Amino acid sequence: MLTQKPGGRAAPLLLAAAALLLSFCAAARLCAQEENRVIVKKFDWKIYATEHFDVYYYEESESWLKYAGGVLEKAYKEESADLNPEMDKRLPFFLFASVNDMQQSSIADISDGTGGLTEAYKD
Repeated sequence: MLTQKPGGRAAPLLLAAAALLLSFCAAARLCAQEENRVIVKKFDWKIYATEHFDVYYYEESESWLKYAGGVLEKAYKEESADLNPEMDKRLPFFLFASVNDMQQSSIADISDGTGGLTEAYKD
């Protein structure tokens, strides 16, 4: 047990130890935030034109390009036959290779329920 007379050195030592401990905690918190920093990818967008769509893609999503264009045009023709919309402008469509890439883009706010996002194993 530490007993000290008034005006002794125990109080300043405890204060210094507490300040040192707090500075270590603050440094640890900053390091943890630095580890979880999101690295935003730069996308080199190219455009693939179909009859009704401008499909924006980048190198990693290029392998899906012809398939996505075919699905878009098929869906457009089926829906336009039922709904008979008169669209006089081309529709933009952004093709991503992964959900992570889509979350890193600044095109739209991405969250659960974002239209067009399909995850195979999500209930």
